[in-house]
Amino acid sequence: AADVAVADYQKVLTDIGYGLDISGAYDNRTRIVFEAVQRRYRRKLVNGIADAGTIDILRRLKSTLPNVSVS
Repeated sequence: AADVAVADYQKVLTDIGYGLDISGAYDNRTRIVFEAVQRRYRRKLVNGIADAGTIDILRRLKSTLPNVSVS
């Protein structure tokens, strides 16, 4: 079953350059990409889990992205 929050995380991850399908499923590929983000931005704990600290990293990364509107 698709999870809206997971799909949102996957969208941010793809927007910052990680290759993921936006499926809403916390699959093995998503876990590996979360590990990559943790390895880059939070080396003290690399476990592939979308915990509060990792979600905070995604929020901060998302805030640096330009807002693009399509008309």
